[in-house]
Amino acid sequence: MITLPVDPADLLVKDIYVVANYDNQATLNALTTLDQLNALHTPEVDKTNNLDPLNGFCMSGSLVGFDFTDDAIQPATIPLERTCVKLRISLTFPLDPLLSTTNSYLIQRAATYTYVMENVTNVLPQEDYFNFAAPLPLTYDGVQAYTDITYVYEASQAPVITLYTTVQDFTAYLPIPRRNYLYDIAMEVYEDSSLSTTRSLFSRLRTYACHYTVTTYDEQGRMVEKYTK
Repeated sequence: MITLPVDPADLLVKDIYVVANYDNQATLNALTTLDQLNALHTPEVDKTNNLDPLNGFCMSGSLVGFDFTDDAIQPATIPLERTCVKLRISLTFPLDPLLSTTNSYLIQRAATYTYVMENVTNVLPQEDYFNFAAPLPLTYDGVQAYTDITYVYEASQAPVITLYTTVQDFTAYLPIPRRNYLYDIAMEVYEDSSLSTTRSLFSRLRTYACHYTVTTYDEQGRMVEKYTK
């Protein structure tokens, strides 16, 4: 670790690490080794999952082997990555858009924190995962979908989403969240006639099925995976 300001001639070749939007300056200033930096974790969130883009997400980045003595090299450029992921949720009822007008969802097994520097060897213990305190509403977009956006930290376990509608509840398993990624979660609810049962000559107990597609985009907006269940 070095203390700024410093003469570039004294730096020679160095690895550069950057942390942004970390809420405890004293903790950062106390770091003296790379091991301590790799062990540093983000501010914790509680069961209200107060990860809010308006507050700024903790971000980090690194550049290995930058030569400060080479005048031909341009200034160091270090891309920063958010330590959290974005979940973009969409619910539709293709056969009847108004089948359920009050809808919500609950995220389970979200990480309380993650590590500031990306490190795949750091695995969070089971007790450091939580369920959202209460379901979050899905808002009608005026066309045909009920939508919302939420954020969770990168983690080593996959979260679970439970969807609540007025006709039936559904559960879907999401990918393991990777930092700075976007997950588009498109859920469609249909009546499943194969499972519906007859209660009498004049009534039928309707059963519904939920099909969902998860499309994953990396930090550059490129689609890297898509699957439907």
